[in-house]
Amino acid sequence: MSDEIYEEQPACHHADTTERDERDVWDMLQYKLLTAADPDGMYMTPEEVAVYTGMSVQALAMARHRGAGPKCLRPTPRVVRYRKRDVDAWMDAGSGE
Repeated sequence: MSDEIYEEQPACHHADTTERDERDVWDMLQYKLLTAADPDGMYMTPEEVAVYTGMSVQALAMARHRGAGPKCLRPTPRVVRYRKRDVDAWMDAGSGE
């Protein structure tokens, strides 16, 4: 065995990429909220809702499929959008407020 010291590599490169992507989505969402004329009426992507609520995109999709998630809009069969006010109402209803 060699006495060389190896730098420890991250266990999963994908995890680093995912965290960076989530930060990018969060930063863009913050910018949209600050610059929107009506932040509560703003449309959000599933990725934005996921970082906003702390859920994963997959958990959000499962909740949507079961009818347990926030109200969503489908402008086309492949596109899903959420209004911020609907997401907030759904989160408030789930917290017992």
